[in-house]
Amino acid sequence: MRLNDLIKKTFPNDGIYESIVGTNGISKNLSPIGIVKTENRLIMKLYKNTDTIKNLAIYPFCSVNIVHDPQLFYLTLIGKEIDYKIKYGLPSLNGVTIYCKCEKELEGNPSVFTLNPFDYEISDNTITAFNRGSALFIDSLVHFTRLDIVSEEIKEEIIPIILYEIEISRKTSPWLIQYLEEIDKIVRSKRYKLDQ
Repeated sequence: MRLNDLIKKTFPNDGIYESIVGTNGISKNLSPIGIVKTENRLIMKLYKNTDTIKNLAIYPFCSVNIVHDPQLFYLTLIGKEIDYKIKYGLPSLNGVTIYCKCEKELEGNPSVFTLNPFDYEISDNTITAFNRGSALFIDSLVHFTRLDIVSEEIKEEIIPIILYEIEISRKTSPWLIQYLEEIDKIVRSKRYKLDQ
């Protein structure tokens, strides 16, 4: 598979995809980071004083690891030791790994880095990156179907959940906006207040 084809399969639409990014410089590090795909570009936003941004200042390369195991996201978030391999000096995980040169596009907090892929590895069937907006969209549909069958008290609890999930889905999964607006309109037509 060509690199461009893999990137299209891994990040099929514009939006934010959850990954685990590996860097090296001061020390080897793996951290959960959202990768933004917009108009055929990959970017990531990094905050000051993180291990990832400190490493990139020394060695401007990263591994973008596409995994679906929630344990790996948790363990790397809290800095627990996990097994990984090294390629190009970068820690990487089993799954799909895309190796990138990182160029700082915008200084700030967060700083924006453009990712320029140059190689990849596939070590299992995981190809599409996880998009939390898609998962939240499905969860919002579950809550939406409950609105007509639960008590008024439960409705009061569900509506803020739907609002949150619609907003995150709008931000992370723009290809769903048409459906999100339809849900919003239906809920409003039922006189539920999504903008509480």
